[in-house]
Amino acid sequence: MPTIFDYFPLIRAQFFIKNLFLCNFITWSAKKQQFVPVFWSNVKYTLPLVCNTVQCATVLARMRSLISNGPKNIFFTQIISCCLSLSNIGHWAMGMACRRKSAEITAYFNGILITHAQYSKSLPARRGVKLRLRDIISTGKCMPGDISRGEMGRFGLCIGLFTQVVPTILLNMLVLMLPCAMPHFLRSTFPDCAANGKEFVWDFGIPTNWAWAVTLVDMFSSGYGMCLACVAVSFVFHCGVTCVADHLKRTRNSLKLQSILAYKQAQILTTAVNNINQVGNLPIMITDLTWVGITCFYAVIAHNSKLSVPALLFAIVLGVDCTFASSFVIYKAGADLYQLSQDVLQNWRGRKSMLKNRYLRRMKASCNVLKIKLGSAGNFIEKATPLIIFQFSMEQVASLLLISVKEKRNLHA
Repeated sequence: MPTIFDYFPLIRAQFFIKNLFLCNFITWSAKKQQFVPVFWSNVKYTLPLVCNTVQCATVLARMRSLISNGPKNIFFTQIISCCLSLSNIGHWAMGMACRRKSAEITAYFNGILITHAQYSKSLPARRGVKLRLRDIISTGKCMPGDISRGEMGRFGLCIGLFTQVVPTILLNMLVLMLPCAMPHFLRSTFPDCAANGKEFVWDFGIPTNWAWAVTLVDMFSSGYGMCLACVAVSFVFHCGVTCVADHLKRTRNSLKLQSILAYKQAQILTTAVNNINQVGNLPIMITDLTWVGITCFYAVIAHNSKLSVPALLFAIVLGVDCTFASSFVIYKAGADLYQLSQDVLQNWRGRKSMLKNRYLRRMKASCNVLKIKLGSAGNFIEKATPLIIFQFSMEQVASLLLISVKEKRNLHA
């Protein structure tokens, strides 16, 4: 059964890519041999954040103007741009929620290090100072075996790593090859991108020979937002929940004082996970991923012939990631933890050692089912939650398709 030390190459690879875009809120310290928070207190981090915030606000205002002043069907014809202009806000919000909790996230994962240290035999080797490609590849090779055993820790991190790299490359290809095709790019505001008169043009007074600088801003912003979102989803949420479940699985078949103490540790870790994700990260994550999944799947089905190859591939990758992968891998981690804790408590009930030992009975009575809470209203992720979210997404895709068919009929009437 894997520990957090087995996930190290993938975690550090995510940190490395995120550090390229200057948006790391937590990193690994080889000197201290633990996770350390990164406080955005200097220009190195605040300047990219300000640039990305201004870019997101400008794009959102531009898309609002486009939808208000354009044709009635502009939302459907520019669905990918509408999707990305809003999802950029969601990515930014997830990153800010995690940045505010960077000290708590660091303390939580350092607690996981201590908890899992007793199960790992070769700590120095697993905490290698240098990040090497062969370590990432060898860790990725273990993923099929993990999936066959129902272990999704490596798979979730691989999904996050894949989403950090591939959609960012596709977006960069779009802004380089077809800068005028996507109105959510700032590059498309230049007069040389005018379409249907001046429908897509906002005159910022920037000379055309500075278009390359605006192109770089678009490229940087696409990677910045994607890195914020992927680390918040695959590392902060999924890996955090999976590490609690891994700890619990090691003691589920025995009933000793050590087993109950291990369950108590899992309760404390679950409380920490909820403090990090419950109000800020998780509601934003579910809203953002559901919105992106719906709009991307609709674009692939209804407008595949009108999309360029990079845009079509981008929509397919994000559509699959934000519906199938998020429902059946990311959210399922929370549902599995709930089901696992129920099974452990049910397995303890009626044991002879439990019936004979009053102290064990009292200890067991204080063990509650572990729940990944959603918001402050008492909701939590249970077994049916991933299926409910997936069904909702597919229903909304079907609704958009019906609306678009009706719009086409009205135009031809």
